[in-house]
Amino acid sequence: MTRLIAAAATLLAIGAMAPAAMAAGTTTITLKITGCDGCEVQPMLMRTDADGKLATYTGTKVKVRKGVAIMKVPTGNTPGMSFLLDGPTAAAIDAVPVLVTQYRGHRPGSVVTPAQAKAAKKASGCWVGTSAGSVTLTARATTVRLPAFPADGTATPVTTAWLVPTAKAAGGFDDVTKGVLATQNGGWPCNAG
Repeated sequence: MTRLIAAAATLLAIGAMAPAAMAAGTTTITLKITGCDGCEVQPMLMRTDADGKLATYTGTKVKVRKGVAIMKVPTGNTPGMSFLLDGPTAAAIDAVPVLVTQYRGHRPGSVVTPAQAKAAKKASGCWVGTSAGSVTLTARATTVRLPAFPADGTATPVTTAWLVPTAKAAGGFDDVTKGVLATQNGGWPCNAG
């Protein structure tokens, strides 16, 4: 009986350590994205945690080949993570597009069409993250034309992409133009703490 109690206590201790061990581990993110071959995807983290501390992370850029980009990131950095997109066309808009996790007005788990994405006014690029060692996300990309920067009366092609189905956003919603969520800050600010 004493051995059973000791064994149970050991299993409970191991179970209690599992979340900390996961936080120190890595997660392989497989992003399956249609319409974006040649794009580069870069995982980023910029969030202020509940304790007021700024958490940041900059992952390696990964090229989308045959509709797939595979990234390895620290698991503890996935809550509030965003994904920057460097499309195969010159995006001279003085900003970097961000993969949209959810458009406002579209429930998590819904499928957003390109027309709905282009008509959207607000979106979030903040992913809720995972504690798993591997995860697959699916997304769709399209190209829209936005005014060039500096403004010279021309338009430039810009890649925009969103999760399909949409995921619950881990942050607030911000303005988008023709479905494009973009940043000049090197990452998308997400508060997940």
